[in-house]
Amino acid sequence: MISAERDHIGISLIIYLHFINIKYTLRFIWYDQITL
Repeated sequence: MISAERDHIGISLIIYLHFINIKYTLRFIWYDQITL
């Protein structure tokens, strides 16, 4: 039970980090297009 909760938290953190990474990547692409 405890290990299952820990795995769920770990998966949530990975998804959250991926979401932030995609957000910043899109922001950099957006700024690139504005400067051009």
